[in-house]
This record gives sequence, structure tokens and C-alpha cells, in this order.
Amino acid sequence: MSENIVPSLTRTIFRPLSSLDATRIVNAHLVKAALLCALAPTAIFAVFLQPIAAMALLAGCALGAYLIVSKWVPGAILSAQLDMRLYAGCLAGGLALCLLGGEYHLFFSTWDWFTRDAVLADLVGNTFPVFYHYQGADFFLRAPLGMYMLPAAIGWGFGLKAAHFALLLQNTFLFSSLLYLAGSLAGGAKLRFLLLLISSGPVDAIPLLADCYLFQPECVIKPHFMFWNPLARYWAQLPQLFWAPNHALSAWLTAVLILLSIRREIDIALLALSSIALLFWSPLPMIGAAPLLLMRGIASLSPELSRDRTALATAAGMMLLPLLVYLSIDAAALSRGWLFEKEGFFLWYPMALVFGIPQVWLLVWGRDDIPPWLKPTFFAASAVLVLFPLYRIGVTVKDNDMAMRAMMTPMFLLGFIFAEAAPKLVESTHRPRAILAGSIVGISAVTGMMEIGRSVVDPSYEINDCNLLTATDKVLPGFPASNYLAHVEKAPAWLVPASGRRLEIERRKCWPNYPFAPE
Repeated sequence: MSENIVPSLTRTIFRPLSSLDATRIVNAHLVKAALLCALAPTAIFAVFLQPIAAMALLAGCALGAYLIVSKWVPGAILSAQLDMRLYAGCLAGGLALCLLGGEYHLFFSTWDWFTRDAVLADLVGNTFPVFYHYQGADFFLRAPLGMYMLPAAIGWGFGLKAAHFALLLQNTFLFSSLLYLAGSLAGGAKLRFLLLLISSGPVDAIPLLADCYLFQPECVIKPHFMFWNPLARYWAQLPQLFWAPNHALSAWLTAVLILLSIRREIDIALLALSSIALLFWSPLPMIGAAPLLLMRGIASLSPELSRDRTALATAAGMMLLPLLVYLSIDAAALSRGWLFEKEGFFLWYPMALVFGIPQVWLLVWGRDDIPPWLKPTFFAASAVLVLFPLYRIGVTVKDNDMAMRAMMTPMFLLGFIFAEAAPKLVESTHRPRAILAGSIVGISAVTGMMEIGRSVVDPSYEINDCNLLTATDKVLPGFPASNYLAHVEKAPAWLVPASGRRLEIERRKCWPNYPFAPE
């Protein structure tokens, strides 16, 4: 069956491209489409809130949509015609990687998809809000639902499988568009640049294999290389997409918009509005993006800030405040604290800096090869990557989502800058620097290749419709779901309706064909 589905999916996506008149489409249209796609989930979500909150959010979304589609003056890059050949290649690569990442379950799906399947199933089966009863208390689904709302809306009319198919199309479009826009911003060979970008990340293989063969000769090498450091884990680009597409797409879109803002391709109004709307996709990347966004705001301190568009963006942002209230309900349950309070800090944190972001140190050494327009962003992103993971946020005391999720935007920017500079570094006459650059390129790609290998080799399992409580109980019994659930009594009466059917832990199989237990 899967042999017929993939060609069908490809035809569904690529057939419309053949009828498009490329002379009428410019790169700015792609930015507008991506931003509308990112904003639409908030409008769908708003319909199910209490009247005051719903009206405020819908007004904010309408004003935001007006700002996105109304006249703004793009620069030379966004004014250029859409390169249909490059975009078709990005669509093909984006579709392949989204499928390999586990979407639609044609290939092996990482364990985080147990939870993501459950969230989508609960939204399709119950709309919003979704209520739960667990251990004598009532909860509701409080989570960044930006990735789920549009596919869930499709699922209300056509069922859960249609929702998963819509999720695949949505994420393929966003991921492919981000690749295309990043390639359009880059100089030099586009294919080489994009391969360097998506394969960039930590050199996880070095510490993991060294530990295995030097200190644990009997250990078994597992395909997920990212988990070697217990205190701070910087993730490569492909594992981010495979494990956490909602976080990754939010972070990467923010990064691309920052780059477009630096090149003066978009105005500060679009950048500010997008950063608020993308909170609904994932708030964590916005923590790491905040200093970079602040830099762009300061750089825009000019008559531009007094323009009507900036005032309208401010008004739209104010109307979206109920969204921030929703995301903050009962969020204090998350674990947090300083990393240096953890045992082993003086071993593991320096190792995270050396092996997690080796591109920083190479680029500091070869800073003359960084394009001038990217140098301020490089130093700002590097400072964020070094300092922010010192403060830890996570579901449990063992998690450091500050390094794993909040650093996605600066990690993408670092990958972009490294992909721009790497060809010059590798071809440098400075032999040690060239060898180090080539080694980082090759070794950092191993982590993503191992993820792809796991997706191809291990069998897929079916889409399931077990609810969130059931999925959590089967995979990690007793695991706190504080990043997905909030107590009903903590929700303001003006925001979320409190009545509705309560879901409980189900006693049935969720993944009848899952070949082995999660590790």
C-alpha cells in the first residue's frame, strides 16, 4: 500500500506547480503564504474560547492577516520571481524528510510521536477544549497547538487519517518554503548550501563513541546520538524535525524572518507580529530568539517605527494577549533551575560547548570568512548558545529544554552562517583550519544520517487514536504531563469554557503492531 501512497502524495503536491505562471509569483508571495499558514491555527483556536477572548483573538488574526497581505515593500530577493526549479527541489526534499521523520507513519516514527498522535486524536475527536480526569483532578489540554489546529479542522470533517495527511502537507509546505527562502538568501551553490544547512549540528559521534569504546566496551551504539550529554543537549537540524517539528518549524521560521529583516526584505511589523503568532506553535524557541529579535528592534529605531504598519502590528499583538494567557496557565509546574547546581556541571557543560557547537569556535577562528552582513548575528547567536542553557527549564529535573528546544533559532542561524562560510574554510590555504572545517562538516552529518537510517530500517506502526492520558500511561507511566495539561480551576473564566466530557485512561491497545517497547 505504501508503495502507491508516496507517488500519490508527490502528484498531489507537484501537479499544481505545472500550471503555475512563474512570472506572476515572486518570493514575497511565499513569505505571505507561510505567515498566513502560521497564523491560521490561532483563528481556528479562537472560535472555541469564551466570547471576549474569541473576539479579541479573531480581531488580532484579522489585523495580522491584513498586515501580511497588504502592501509592504520587499527587497530585491523577495521581489524576484519564484525559482520554480529550486522550489520544486525543496518540496521534494521537504516531503521526503517529513515522511522519513515519521509523519503519516509510512516510516518509523520516533517516540515523541506517541504523544503527538494522541494530541491530534484528542483534538479531532473532541474539538477544543479537551478535558481530562486524572488521579482525582480535572485538567484541560494546555499546550502550543499551532501545528495541530489546521490539520484537526480537516479531521473534523474527514477523520483522523485525513488530519494526519493534512499535517504532512502543512509541515512539508512550511519546511520546504523555509529551505527555499534560506537558499535564496545564501550566496554560492544552492544545493551545496542547503545540504550543509540541514546536516549541520553537533559532532555527537565523537563523545558518544569515545565513551562507548574507551569507558564502556560492552555498550551498544543506538541510532539516536543526541542523548550523550545528561545536562545540556544541542540538537542537529534533522533530529529537530524528526522529533519535534512544531518546535523546529517555529524556530526556523523565526530565524529566516530575522535574516530577511537584516537584509531589509521585510519590515519590523511583520517580524514582531510573526514572533507573537509563532508562540502558539512553540513558546520555547522564542526564549532563544528574544535577544536576536531585540537586536532587530533596536536596529529599526528610526522613523520606520512610527509608520502605520508598526502601529497596526502593535495593536494586533495586544489583541493576541489571550493567547499568551492561555499558554501560561499552570505553567509553574515545570521544573527549572541553574545548571551549575547539577552534579557533573564542570564536566558536562564544557563538553556541550566543545562538541555541541564546534562551529562557533571554528568560525571565531575563521571569522574573516563570515559574510559581513552575518557577523553581528553570528556573535549574538553564539552568545545566546553559550549562556542561555545555564538556566534549565524542563518537564522533569533531568530535562534541559533551554538547550534542546529554546536554542533552535540560534542553532539554525549558526547552521546558516556555517553553511555560508564552510566552502571557504574547507578550501582555505590554512591547512589545520581546512581539516577542522571538513571534519566538522562530515562528523556533524552523522547524527542526522543515523536518524534517517533508523527511519528506513525499523518498521513503521499505525496511526493511533488513544487519548493523551492513555498514551502517556503506556509509554512512561507516572510521567508528569505538565507541559500538556493544566488544572481546570486555574483557567480564567473569561478564557476557556469549563464544561465538557472528561477523558480518562483507556484500557486498550494503542499500537497493536508496534514491534518493541520504547527504550
